Amino acid sequence: MFFPYGWLYNTKVYFIIAPIISILIMIIGWAVAVENLWLLPFTMVISLLFLNLLLYVDYKKKCK
Repeated sequence: MFFPYGWLYNTKVYFIIAPIISILIMIIGWAVAVENLWLLPFTMVISLLFLNLLLYVDYKKKCK
């Protein structure tokens, strides 16, 4: 999902987070009951917020 962005924006954060998000969503999708499927979008939102935080840290590091 995010692998091309790692190459395009020259950052390793996308290369690290892309498989983690994919595997995490897959595991949660298999493990939770139907009543708890709300965990999938919740996990995606948390993962994307974490990705944004890591990208911001990488950006600040590159600006110096």
